[in-house]
Amino acid sequence: SKNGLTSAEENILKELVKLGSSSATELAEVMNKSRQYISRMLVRLNEVKLFITYIEIRKLIIIIVLMSNMYL
Repeated sequence: SKNGLTSAEENILKELVKLGSSSATELAEVMNKSRQYISRMLVRLNEVKLFITYIEIRKLIIIIVLMSNMYL
């Protein structure tokens, strides 16, 4: 993929955004994967600090949209 992530890593990021916050066990159940597999993927994503940045940016965008709607 163009961002250097595998499709599996991208799928985990998408699920994390949908769920908000989640444990590896909860994420594994939702994605129908083993907890060990999800844990390994989260370690990989954490090493590149991508999933934290992705979620923080999404929260920031939501806050900006909410604030801009207050002034409409």
